Amino acid sequence: MAFRIFLLTVAGFFCTHCASLDLSGKSYEGKPAESTQKKKPGVIGAAQAGRLDFAEEKVTYILPGSDKKGVGTYKASASTVTIHDNTGSTYTFTMKEDGKILLWNGIELRRTDFPWP
Repeated sequence: MAFRIFLLTVAGFFCTHCASLDLSGKSYEGKPAESTQKKKPGVIGAAQAGRLDFAEEKVTYILPGSDKKGVGTYKASASTVTIHDNTGSTYTFTMKEDGKILLWNGIELRRTDFPWP
C-alpha cells in the first residue's frame, strides 16, 4: 500500500511538472524601455524589448534588440526552450522560476501574466 501511494505521488509530480512545460497560448515580453530612454540614431531595433508568442506547435517572436519578426517551431524541456526558426537559426532560452521567466543571452523575458514591476 505504501508503495502505491509513493508511485501515485511521483506520477502526480511528473504530470504537474509536464503541464508546466506546455507553452501553448503563453507569451513572454522583455522589460519595457523606460520612456526617458532615447533610441540611438541609426540603430534599428535597439530599444526592442523582445516578445515570444507560443502556439501549439509554433512560435512567433521578436528577439530583444531586433526589429525582425521570426516564426519557427520549439521544444520545451525542464530547463530550456529551443526555437528552430524557418531560416535555419536556433535560439536557446533558459527557463527560470517554473516557466515565469525565459533567459536569453543575459536578457530576461517574463510571461505576460507575470508582469514587470
